[in-house]
Amino acid sequence: MATAPEDPDDEALRWAGDEERGLEPAFREQERAAPTASGDPASAAVVAAPAGRAGTLRRLAVVPFLLAYLAIAIGWGIGVQRIASGATDPIGAGLWQFGEFFAIIAAPLWFAAAIVGTRRAPLLARLGWLLLGVAVLLPWPFLLAVTA
Repeated sequence: MATAPEDPDDEALRWAGDEERGLEPAFREQERAAPTASGDPASAAVVAAPAGRAGTLRRLAVVPFLLAYLAIAIGWGIGVQRIASGATDPIGAGLWQFGEFFAIIAAPLWFAAAIVGTRRAPLLARLGWLLLGVAVLLPWPFLLAVTA
Protein backbone atom coordinates (compact mmCIF):
# COMPACT_ATOMS: atom_id res chain seq x y z
CA MET A 1 0.00 0.00 0.00
CA ALA A 2 1.02 3.59 -0.54
CA THR A 3 2.19 5.50 2.48
CA ALA A 4 1.05 9.03 3.24
CA PRO A 5 3.69 11.68 2.55
CA GLU A 6 5.22 13.50 5.49
CA ASP A 7 4.38 16.94 4.12
CA PRO A 8 1.10 17.75 2.31
CA ASP A 9 3.07 19.76 -0.26
CA ASP A 10 5.12 16.65 -1.13
CA GLU A 11 1.95 14.92 -2.28
CA ALA A 12 1.85 17.18 -5.35
CA LEU A 13 5.25 15.80 -6.40
CA ARG A 14 4.09 12.17 -6.55
CA TRP A 15 2.08 10.11 -9.00
CA ALA A 16 -0.17 7.32 -7.86
CA GLY A 17 1.70 4.04 -8.12
CA ASP A 18 5.23 5.46 -7.99
CA GLU A 19 6.01 3.51 -4.83
CA GLU A 20 5.05 0.19 -6.45
CA ARG A 21 7.40 0.86 -9.37
CA GLY A 22 10.24 1.85 -7.06
CA LEU A 23 10.32 5.50 -8.13
CA GLU A 24 11.20 8.33 -5.78
CA PRO A 25 10.14 11.97 -6.23
CA ALA A 26 12.72 14.24 -7.87
CA PHE A 27 13.29 16.27 -4.72
CA ARG A 28 14.35 13.11 -2.85
CA GLU A 29 16.85 12.20 -5.60
CA GLN A 30 18.39 15.67 -5.41
CA GLU A 31 18.74 15.41 -1.63
CA ARG A 32 20.63 12.14 -2.01
CA ALA A 33 22.83 13.47 -4.85
CA ALA A 34 24.17 16.44 -2.85
CA PRO A 35 24.56 15.46 0.78
CA THR A 36 25.71 18.13 3.20
CA ALA A 37 27.23 17.95 6.64
CA SER A 38 24.14 19.19 8.46
CA GLY A 39 21.58 18.00 5.90
CA ASP A 40 19.69 21.28 5.54
CA PRO A 41 19.29 23.11 2.20
CA ALA A 42 20.75 26.38 3.54
CA SER A 43 24.14 24.78 4.12
CA ALA A 44 23.98 23.23 0.64
CA ALA A 45 23.74 26.74 -0.87
CA VAL A 46 26.77 27.83 1.13
CA VAL A 47 28.77 24.81 -0.07
CA ALA A 48 27.83 25.48 -3.72
CA ALA A 49 28.94 29.15 -3.64
CA PRO A 50 32.52 30.01 -4.63
CA ALA A 51 34.59 30.28 -1.51
CA GLY A 52 37.19 32.76 -0.35
CA ARG A 53 39.43 34.81 -2.55
CA ALA A 54 38.51 33.16 -5.84
CA GLY A 55 34.84 34.14 -5.54
CA THR A 56 35.70 37.67 -4.46
CA LEU A 57 38.19 38.06 -7.31
CA ARG A 58 35.61 36.88 -9.85
CA ARG A 59 33.10 39.43 -8.56
CA LEU A 60 35.58 42.30 -8.44
CA ALA A 61 36.86 41.56 -11.95
CA VAL A 62 33.34 41.91 -13.33
CA VAL A 63 32.59 45.34 -11.80
CA PRO A 64 34.50 47.41 -14.42
CA PHE A 65 32.74 45.51 -17.17
CA LEU A 66 29.38 46.14 -15.51
CA LEU A 67 30.10 49.86 -15.59
CA ALA A 68 31.32 49.64 -19.19
CA TYR A 69 28.17 47.82 -20.30
CA LEU A 70 26.02 50.37 -18.50
CA ALA A 71 27.87 53.16 -20.34
CA ILE A 72 27.40 51.29 -23.64
CA ALA A 73 23.65 50.98 -23.08
CA ILE A 74 23.41 54.70 -22.25
CA GLY A 75 25.54 55.53 -25.30
CA TRP A 76 23.27 53.54 -27.59
CA GLY A 77 20.22 55.17 -26.00
CA ILE A 78 21.63 58.62 -26.80
CA GLY A 79 23.00 57.55 -30.18
CA VAL A 80 19.75 56.13 -31.55
CA GLN A 81 17.90 59.33 -30.63
CA ARG A 82 20.23 61.36 -32.84
CA ILE A 83 19.65 59.27 -35.97
CA ALA A 84 16.38 59.51 -37.90
CA SER A 85 15.12 56.49 -39.81
CA GLY A 86 13.89 58.28 -42.92
CA ALA A 87 11.28 55.56 -43.42
CA THR A 88 7.95 56.78 -44.77
CA ASP A 89 5.97 53.58 -44.43
CA PRO A 90 4.75 52.34 -41.03
CA ILE A 91 6.41 48.93 -41.37
CA GLY A 92 9.82 50.44 -42.03
CA ALA A 93 9.42 52.91 -39.15
CA GLY A 94 8.33 50.11 -36.82
CA LEU A 95 11.27 47.94 -37.80
CA TRP A 96 13.62 50.88 -37.26
CA GLN A 97 12.27 51.39 -33.73
CA PHE A 98 12.54 47.66 -33.10
CA GLY A 99 16.21 47.82 -34.11
CA GLU A 100 16.78 50.84 -31.87
CA PHE A 101 15.29 48.95 -28.93
CA PHE A 102 17.57 45.97 -29.50
CA ALA A 103 20.59 48.23 -29.91
CA ILE A 104 19.92 49.63 -26.44
CA ILE A 105 19.30 46.30 -24.69
CA ALA A 106 22.07 44.38 -26.49
CA ALA A 107 24.69 45.39 -23.92
CA PRO A 108 22.75 44.23 -20.83
CA LEU A 109 21.79 41.02 -22.64
CA TRP A 110 25.42 40.29 -23.60
CA PHE A 111 26.57 40.98 -20.04
CA ALA A 112 23.96 38.64 -18.57
CA ALA A 113 24.69 35.94 -21.16
CA ALA A 114 28.44 36.17 -20.53
CA ILE A 115 28.00 35.91 -16.76
CA VAL A 116 25.55 33.02 -16.93
CA GLY A 117 27.37 31.24 -19.75
CA THR A 118 30.75 31.33 -18.03
CA ARG A 119 29.54 30.47 -14.55
CA ARG A 120 31.78 27.40 -14.32
CA ALA A 121 34.49 28.60 -16.73
CA PRO A 122 37.86 30.01 -15.66
CA LEU A 123 38.10 33.72 -14.91
CA LEU A 124 40.06 34.45 -18.09
CA ALA A 125 37.32 32.91 -20.24
CA ARG A 126 34.71 35.11 -18.55
CA LEU A 127 36.86 38.21 -18.98
CA GLY A 128 37.49 37.32 -22.62
CA TRP A 129 33.77 37.09 -23.40
CA LEU A 130 33.09 40.34 -21.57
CA LEU A 131 35.93 42.10 -23.41
CA LEU A 132 34.68 40.80 -26.76
CA GLY A 133 31.22 42.17 -25.96
CA VAL A 134 32.63 45.61 -25.16
CA ALA A 135 34.51 45.64 -28.47
CA VAL A 136 31.50 44.50 -30.51
CA LEU A 137 28.85 46.63 -28.84
CA LEU A 138 30.56 50.04 -28.80
CA PRO A 139 28.01 52.75 -29.68
CA TRP A 140 29.65 53.98 -32.87
CA PRO A 141 26.97 56.57 -33.76
CA PHE A 142 27.41 58.24 -30.38
CA LEU A 143 31.21 58.02 -30.42
CA LEU A 144 31.47 59.46 -33.94
CA ALA A 145 29.08 62.30 -33.09
CA VAL A 146 31.04 63.22 -29.97
CA THR A 147 34.44 63.16 -31.69
CA ALA A 148 33.28 65.05 -34.79
